Amino acid sequence: MPLAGGFVCAGDSRVHDVFPLDLMECLDCTLMQTGQDISPELLFSQYLYSSSASPGLVSHFDNLAWRLNEMYKIKDRLFIDVGCNDGVLLKRMRKYGARVVGIDPSDVAVRASNEQEWDLFNEFLTPEVAGKTTSRHGNAYIVTACNVLAHNPDPHPMVQGIADLIGSIGIAVAEVHYQSNLINQTQFDTVYHEHTCYYSLESLIRLFEDHGLTIFHAA
Repeated sequence: MPLAGGFVCAGDSRVHDVFPLDLMECLDCTLMQTGQDISPELLFSQYLYSSSASPGLVSHFDNLAWRLNEMYKIKDRLFIDVGCNDGVLLKRMRKYGARVVGIDPSDVAVRASNEQEWDLFNEFLTPEVAGKTTSRHGNAYIVTACNVLAHNPDPHPMVQGIADLIGSIGIAVAEVHYQSNLINQTQFDTVYHEHTCYYSLESLIRLFEDHGLTIFHAA
């Protein structure tokens, strides 16, 4: 299969790169994962996807921001969005008075942070990047990672980074493809190279517990 989002112009007769696309399941932890990893630089350095282009996603982030503010009163507190893309969620949280920071390696995020004037760490989240972030801003009250755990063939450094960002004071909100829906609703159009991991609740519990985090709500 070619890489998703690698659109070509009409009449372009060049042969474009294709890559194997297999989906495998671990019989121990139940995680499902693609069989071949693609270089993150190839996938994300010139990223074509912009979250604000999807009205449904904008509405979803509006609702998520409202719920987080209703539940946790975010005003004047630090909010960090991992995989912030064009800042669609950061803008909503800023509306509620949060101090906002993004972590994202894409060029889309760079343009958005320059235009909207929020601090960006233009890198993949690791414990080292989390350390730089907390050194500058302190620990976060809320960290969101919306559909970014799916993009990482080794999620452990990212989850440890999330744990380091929130320290002992905060909460993390993660959105992932739900493995049960993928299978039962035949959502196989969501399987492509950019999405390397497809989680069950069991696999998420084990992943987060490895980094000292406990899942207290799933929906």
